[in-house]
Amino acid sequence: MVHIEDYRYIADELKTIDVAMLFLNAGVGSGGPLKDEATENVEKVLTVNLLHYIYLCRMMLPQLLERAKKTGKRCAIVSTSSVSSMVPIANKITYGGTKSFV
Repeated sequence: MVHIEDYRYIADELKTIDVAMLFLNAGVGSGGPLKDEATENVEKVLTVNLLHYIYLCRMMLPQLLERAKKTGKRCAIVSTSSVSSMVPIANKITYGGTKSFV
């Protein structure tokens, strides 16, 4: 399992770069009936599709807000999701649920 502190390293490495936009475009999925889906697969989907998203946003948001405050320029976080977030797909409940979150 990942921890939010794992992402502090990324934010620290990017402090010397003028980051104006953060693009979040990652996802993994697995399929099959939820009752048969391996716990490891469910955890992987939740980790990549939810935790990575939240943790990276939390670590980068202060830098983006500080940039906007200092420069008066806008910053943005761009998130891409999936059509699965709005259209149910059989045997993709974990993936679809996480993409609805995004």
